[in-house]
Amino acid sequence: MTKKKPYCVQNNGDCKTCSLVNYGRDCANNPLHGGKRPGAGRKPTNRKPRLFRATDQEWKQIVDNAANAQMGTGEFIRTRCMKTD
Repeated sequence: MTKKKPYCVQNNGDCKTCSLVNYGRDCANNPLHGGKRPGAGRKPTNRKPRLFRATDQEWKQIVDNAANAQMGTGEFIRTRCMKTD
């Protein structure tokens, strides 16, 4: 038999037969497992996606130049646009 929890009010305190268990919740509507873990997930980069237009030929040239410089396309575009020569 399941230990009766102080907040169980349904089914005589038997949480195994509670309707919320089917949804992964206990009688107080708290999740039974899972949730956020400290340090989990992608770290913020403070960069936002941007959009610009280029023809297929222009984009191919950007990709080729980035590959020749051994950079990703985003890094290549940023470094070229930020140059001050």
